[in-house]
Amino acid sequence: MISCALTIWGILRDPISRQPSDHGRTLLASLMQGYRVHLLADEPADEEWLRLEKFTGYVSLSLPRPGHPMHDERLYQVAQLRAGGPLDLVVDPDPRVCADLFNVGQATLLYSHPRYTHLRHRPGLRAWADLEHVIDTTRQLEANAA
Repeated sequence: MISCALTIWGILRDPISRQPSDHGRTLLASLMQGYRVHLLADEPADEEWLRLEKFTGYVSLSLPRPGHPMHDERLYQVAQLRAGGPLDLVVDPDPRVCADLFNVGQATLLYSHPRYTHLRHRPGLRAWADLEHVIDTTRQLEANAA
């Protein structure tokens, strides 16, 4: 069976509320239909969080080494998985990570959900709450014009 790596932070977990993402849970379940899924953690506490939130079925969990910048650590985690055998896909919410992995020949999938992706990864885009405000304001203006 082919294998993939999936980042927890920003896909399975909302980075602001730290709550599970329903979209991430569905994505994980879908990937597990055809892939052996390895999860990439951002912090050691992710192991306990996965247990408490009942995330199961993944093959392994790659915990970060302390004291390393997360971008560098993510590349290291993927390199470690690749050293153990073929890794067919990496799913990550950070465009820089995906670009760096792509440049070394790794297939990637950039996960970009407006509620769960840091704005620093999306220059020029607004916060989700700002977009909701624009939509509500537009609807009110259209209703008043009718």
